[in-house]
Amino acid sequence: MKKHKLSFHTKLFLVMLTVSIVPAVLITAFATLNTYGTLYRQMVTVNQDGTLWSQDRLQQYSDTIKNTFYSIESDRSFKSAVMRWSKNNETQQDSSIMRGTLSVQLNQNSEFSSIQLFLTADKSLMKAERAGVRWEQNGWQKAFDRDTELQSNLYYKKGNDGLYAIHTINKFEDRNTVARMAVRLQNSDLSTILSKLQGYDDNGVYLLNDENEILMAAGPAQDKKVLDRAMEQLSVGKTQDGYFALDDNMIFYGKTDSERLSIIKVVPKKEITKAIMPTVYLALLVGILSVLGAVGLSALLSLWVSRPIIRLSERVKHIPMETLEMPGGGEETRDEVSVLENHITRFVDRIRELIHEEYDTKLQAKNAQINALQAQINPHFLFNTLQLMGSIAYSKNVYEVNRIAEALSDIMRYSMNYDGEFVTLNEELHHLDSYFFIQKQRFYDKFTVELVVDEKVGQCRIPKLLIQPIVENSFEHGFEKCTDPWRLTLMAFLNENGKIHIIIRDSGVGMNSEQLTALREKLSHSQVTGLTASEHIGLMNVNARIKLNFSQNDGLQIESAPGKGTKITLIFDAQWRNS
Repeated sequence: MKKHKLSFHTKLFLVMLTVSIVPAVLITAFATLNTYGTLYRQMVTVNQDGTLWSQDRLQQYSDTIKNTFYSIESDRSFKSAVMRWSKNNETQQDSSIMRGTLSVQLNQNSEFSSIQLFLTADKSLMKAERAGVRWEQNGWQKAFDRDTELQSNLYYKKGNDGLYAIHTINKFEDRNTVARMAVRLQNSDLSTILSKLQGYDDNGVYLLNDENEILMAAGPAQDKKVLDRAMEQLSVGKTQDGYFALDDNMIFYGKTDSERLSIIKVVPKKEITKAIMPTVYLALLVGILSVLGAVGLSALLSLWVSRPIIRLSERVKHIPMETLEMPGGGEETRDEVSVLENHITRFVDRIRELIHEEYDTKLQAKNAQINALQAQINPHFLFNTLQLMGSIAYSKNVYEVNRIAEALSDIMRYSMNYDGEFVTLNEELHHLDSYFFIQKQRFYDKFTVELVVDEKVGQCRIPKLLIQPIVENSFEHGFEKCTDPWRLTLMAFLNENGKIHIIIRDSGVGMNSEQLTALREKLSHSQVTGLTASEHIGLMNVNARIKLNFSQNDGLQIESAPGKGTKITLIFDAQWRNS
């Protein structure tokens, strides 16, 4: 029986059809899934950024209210009048002072509707409104009461007539509560924050206090079970990255630094899907058109490629591997094969150029390696010189010079050893011993150093040379400008959240509030790359290295006051030698 043989044209068509369709289908499927995933992540990122923005706005809003309470309580005449009022010894002048203070603060803050001053002893209430100030008896709302174990410096409650910010005034001696101040808020700023964060009508945004009570809401009413489960997830700490999935919803959340206010955004997953499906459909349409185009193109090319492709294969087959030069020239035509021949010729020429370029690159790398080996002569020469100086000093019975040379040699060897990026805290402190020894030789008994390090923490891994820049900064800015005896304390411990705290505290000259604010601003904008030269480059470098090696939530904190010294705290996740 004679077998039916397919023509070369048919075989070529089938092969090209297969080769065209399979990649087109795979690419379309991959592009569709990738597009969906990318857009989904973008939607999540947008909501995360919105939550972070609202978190910052809430922090600013809360700071403004907190500063108002501080400015009221820091008024000595007002505080004294309140204390005398609590003892029922107030005078007419005291009453006038309290009225005037509350009225001034109310008129200076357009976001306040009223300010109430409640005396816990006799339940009396002074209430300042735009219309005036009046006394009330038992006017305090029970909803404002709070568990004594919770902080009462500033908290938020929802009253019968609106949202309130509440502050407790305590006696200095025993911290017992004397009075409470409650400010009724206009809510215009908070409503703006919630409405901007909401985005779509189906999204729900909720403002909560530190007792997980809903203070304000924007958007459709959500099933209370969803909110209860979301807050349960947040309370047990099973969340990360500022969002998590819950049933058919995505929950985005943010808290102010003091956690007095938190915000929860509930986004139905169908909203995200609905927003990205048009793009997915477009990707599918492009993929289908690509497949259809591949079929048509295969049929077209199979008609014209058969004979010219054989000629082209012969030319390519006879390319000499020694010279990589295309033999002869093909017929000058205007079809696709002629274009392909020209491009193959260019590709071969380019390959030949790349071979030469690769050779040159390897040669340059070899020369750079030689130069690097030569450059190592200088440190070794310096180490040998220091050892020679130490030996001569020892032989001449100048033991202090010998010890200083050994300490300096240890510091340079430790700094220039590039074998590992991480060391243990004990290794870093051992390196600091040499630094402290040299400084003591310079300044004699003008300063003391105290190390308080948890034994377990000593084995944690930290980036190399993380602490020395902080210590050097303390000597430069704190000690060298201080005329009194100076003390440097270094503490290290592990907190209950698994975070390492390394505290470097000096008793130097300190910084004023303007200097401290400027330095904190620089630290908040410092990045791992692009650090510009400044007097605080060491602090910013340490802060950036912590964020790079651990997380963006870790870093460096600074506290300082004129004449009281400076406290610098390094905070990062604990890592151990075997982890």
